[in-house]
Amino acid sequence: MGLYWQLQPGQTLLAANAQSTIAAILLVAALAYRAWQVLAPVASVPVVVAGNTIRSDTRVPGLLPSWLLYGFAWNLEVAVALVLSLTDSALLYLAIANIALGFSTQLLGDWWQRRRPADAPPMPSVHVIPLIYAGLGSFFRWGQFTNWTGLTTLGLSLIAIGVGKRRLALKPLVYLGMAGISLGLYECLLFQLLQIKGNNTGDGFIAMAALAATFTYAYRFLSPWLQHYLSITEDEVNNAAHGHWGLGSLLLAVATTTPVSLYPLWFGVALLLVRYAFFQGRHAPQPRVGELWVWAAIAEAVGMAWYGVNTPLGRVLYPAIAPFLSAIACVFAYFSYQAPWAAWGWHPRPLLLMAIVLPLLTIPPALSSLYPPNILIPAAFYLFLAYQQRQIRFTYISLGVVILWLWRWLAVQGNHDSLWYSLAIGLVLLYVAQAEPILKPAYQRGSRFLLRLVGCLAICAIPLLRQTAIGLIPAGLGLVAIMAGLALRVRAYLLVGAATFLLTVLYQLGVLVFEYPLTKWILGLLAGIGLLYISATFETRRDQMLSLMRQWLTELNNWD
Repeated sequence: MGLYWQLQPGQTLLAANAQSTIAAILLVAALAYRAWQVLAPVASVPVVVAGNTIRSDTRVPGLLPSWLLYGFAWNLEVAVALVLSLTDSALLYLAIANIALGFSTQLLGDWWQRRRPADAPPMPSVHVIPLIYAGLGSFFRWGQFTNWTGLTTLGLSLIAIGVGKRRLALKPLVYLGMAGISLGLYECLLFQLLQIKGNNTGDGFIAMAALAATFTYAYRFLSPWLQHYLSITEDEVNNAAHGHWGLGSLLLAVATTTPVSLYPLWFGVALLLVRYAFFQGRHAPQPRVGELWVWAAIAEAVGMAWYGVNTPLGRVLYPAIAPFLSAIACVFAYFSYQAPWAAWGWHPRPLLLMAIVLPLLTIPPALSSLYPPNILIPAAFYLFLAYQQRQIRFTYISLGVVILWLWRWLAVQGNHDSLWYSLAIGLVLLYVAQAEPILKPAYQRGSRFLLRLVGCLAICAIPLLRQTAIGLIPAGLGLVAIMAGLALRVRAYLLVGAATFLLTVLYQLGVLVFEYPLTKWILGLLAGIGLLYISATFETRRDQMLSLMRQWLTELNNWD
């Protein structure tokens, strides 16, 4: 430890000199010679050939004691440290040397594992020594970040993988080594990015996302070889690929929040990640997992489109395609809806839902352009869905899209008359009351009545409150509602229509009375005569009138 401390920058080396260095090298040579004696003794083995006994020299490898291996490894470490102490930047070189020693001892251990006798007892030192060298190399490079530190991380990772794949109990080292390879390459890339002056932060994130996408596809394409070389399963390789896919997606998302100049690279990497997620959903062993992958691909694709609109090129192209955006979305959604996804290996539910929702996402920009096909085509598309799926509720979307477009058009034209807005709301409520499947059963008769009542009031109330001296609009609406109620046998239409018509008539009578005083006496006389006639008729035909009224009320109660 004293020697290592003196290797620190700024420390004066007192222990290292030529004699101590030569002594350490001689110790290493002596231990190596002793190891060779143990490993390769020559034994004379009797062999019987054609009844004659002869003697043959055969090499029977022995077993190295642990103290010899550990002593050799430690003295080799000391010798290397003493040699490097005579140079500048000794600590940095020692880190590289330890990684090289760890890699060399790991390869020697692999050679020994293949050649040792089957009945030979295990030698833990064969696994421990490379890891000790790797740990020392990692320790000596701690706090350093140069163009070679990423390579030391790669070396450390390869050592861990080489040791970890020997036995099942050491398998966690394989996982650490796989993570270390990624970390080492990211270190190399990050160092190069930091050397570029004036580099946008977002471009660095894009470059790291590109590296993550490269890892993702490398794990997928090299999966059979990696399974054999690393002694891991296909699911473990897939999990590594999935992890890099998630990291790449996260880095791309972060890049969108920072200044970016490499837009083509961003979209290229995003397209690769979308493709990976989309094809992971194909032939997935579990339907739920396949659906999640497809949803992830759809979410990334939507994010690509959103980000594309906000790029400089997107801000130039978007105004040109905005008038046709809804039409394009509907065409894409139609083919996505009609495609045989299940026959192709995908789970269709996410893609069908995407086809249903996609045109809705284009409605807000479509309303701003007021281009008629932007509204008519989505409305027709949802009518098509209503017919294909036998689901009347899709027509609500079509109706809502058309009404929103009309309201937007009226606002642009400067027409803010509340009559048109209340008329649209009332018609929508009446349509829902007539078409909604939940309201079809007989026990929902009261709910249908209330909804129709509100819808009729929304249509008739504004004209009634704003009627002029003539009152043609509320009177006409009242008569239309009365006729609709009688024809369709609907109580709400009849009641609201009758109330609207009567209130309009009374209002007009009031206008006549106050505007023309003579009319008051004429109307009063006519009203008196009418009341006398009704009273006389009712007295003479009381039973018939009561019976007729009861019949009307009974029939009215049977109306919808």
